[in-house]
Amino acid sequence: MFNPYTGFFNVHNAHAESIPTQLYLAVGQAKDFSAGPSDKVRIEKRAVLTAIDLGKKIRVLAKKEGESTLLIGQKNYTVTVVSQLSSKFKPEFEKLIKKMLGPNIQSHLHPLTIGGHIYRAEDWQALANLAESKNVMLQMKAEVDSDVIEKIENEVKSKLDQQSLPYPQFQLNFGARATYAKKYES
Repeated sequence: MFNPYTGFFNVHNAHAESIPTQLYLAVGQAKDFSAGPSDKVRIEKRAVLTAIDLGKKIRVLAKKEGESTLLIGQKNYTVTVVSQLSSKFKPEFEKLIKKMLGPNIQSHLHPLTIGGHIYRAEDWQALANLAESKNVMLQMKAEVDSDVIEKIENEVKSKLDQQSLPYPQFQLNFGARATYAKKYES
């Protein structure tokens, strides 16, 4: 039963398992968990998640993007709440990345963040093409080999030349974030 004074549900045993289960929910998505009448529910970040007591189960609702620990009785969860857009295309990015050596999805929050290592310009291009086709912002935080950076810079120069646009001075480095605007396409 929920205690409005403490913001928690009533407790019998507060010791949760030590290794949390990772869960992903989209903003607005709800997930039901079975819970006994004496199970305690704790939410680390109430701005990210909320819980509703439904008697024999607890409904957890994802309110906004972020990550929060959720404890229900003896169960420990790390819940990552992603934008509906990110959760919709996450499987497609995971499928593409499984074919590559090095990159990984570092964060499912918006924007999707690619970590790990990019060894081939073709991998960078494939990720960028998928992001563009789905109109999803992608943030690259992966380490990138210098020969790959050179190929990418040459590709950018080529595309700008095709549009008769000047080439800006920029440097790709490990936290660089580049965005692409469709309005500049011909």
